[in-house]
Amino acid sequence: MPDKYFKQLERFKQSVPNPDEHIFGEKTTQSVPSYHLQVIEKQLGLKKVSFHGLRHTHASILISKGVDIAYVSERPGHSSVVITQKTYFHLLSEKRSSEEQKTLDLLGG
Repeated sequence: MPDKYFKQLERFKQSVPNPDEHIFGEKTTQSVPSYHLQVIEKQLGLKKVSFHGLRHTHASILISKGVDIAYVSERPGHSSVVITQKTYFHLLSEKRSSEEQKTLDLLGG
């Protein structure tokens, strides 16, 4: 994670009376952060999205920007690069077409 997020977390911890508690309270179920995400979406007038959707978007953006597939696979915690390749095959196919054109341009074809 970029340093700016660690700095922001430190500011948050300093502003909270008991920094040992979880950010979303003591409940640790998945529904608590999802609820907070829904509240933020509503306040900002955004289309509903799940954390899984955000995770998918994150990986898709990285792939579309040419980030190495092995690194992209680590970000969402995929157990292997093969899972990432299967999940994002459509984006990788587009990238391959672009790489083919670059190769032809380099070779004067």
